[in-house]
Amino acid sequence: MKKVSIIIPVKKINNYIKESLSYIEKLEYEKSLIEVIILPDNDEKMEKNYSFNIRIIPTGNICPGAKR
Repeated sequence: MKKVSIIIPVKKINNYIKESLSYIEKLEYEKSLIEVIILPDNDEKMEKNYSFNIRIIPTGNICPGAKR
């Protein structure tokens, strides 16, 4: 299987992002091959741990297209 990266550009981490992560958790895919990259404006932390790798990279106040 190939590694999958999911990029999520956001203003801030909110309940919609957390809901999305719970659905990613349910995917029938090798969790060690899933990487989620969240691009919020400011440095934020996740309270919950997931079975896949999550990277949070603060980008500053730029538009979603530039974040991608």
